[in-house]
Amino acid sequence: MLESCKMDDLVKKYRTVICWSDEYGHFVAEVTELPGCMADGKTYLEAAANIHENMKLWIETALEEGRKLPDPCKMKKDLMFYLALPYEIKIEKCEESYAGYYPELPGCITQADSKEQLIEYLAEVKRLWIEAALEDGVSISLPKMLDDLD
Repeated sequence: MLESCKMDDLVKKYRTVICWSDEYGHFVAEVTELPGCMADGKTYLEAAANIHENMKLWIETALEEGRKLPDPCKMKKDLMFYLALPYEIKIEKCEESYAGYYPELPGCITQADSKEQLIEYLAEVKRLWIEAALEDGVSISLPKMLDDLD
């Protein structure tokens, strides 16, 4: 079994996709490099927490069974790659709403009436920002905690 800090570092390197499912009425999360590693949640944050735990279980099981782990470093740096990265989010309370932004993605900002709504909006504005940057050939920085993957 891996130490907790090593497991957390390993989990952060895999691509996680979280999206809303009208079919299930929840957020659904999947790790594309870990076959069958999925989770869901009533909120985006719940799905993120659940997939994090499932990733740990998937990796622990694979290691116990002697299976080789997929190499997370060979991921293509496309939209899905960047969406899965754990960019820092800043949230500020305004008079009657909340504002949120990604400090490492200049100009990636939005606002909403509630924190939960803001989290959903932030996921969407992050996707739009990254799509535009990729289309325009703009360099997209990695989160400070992952600079060693570059």
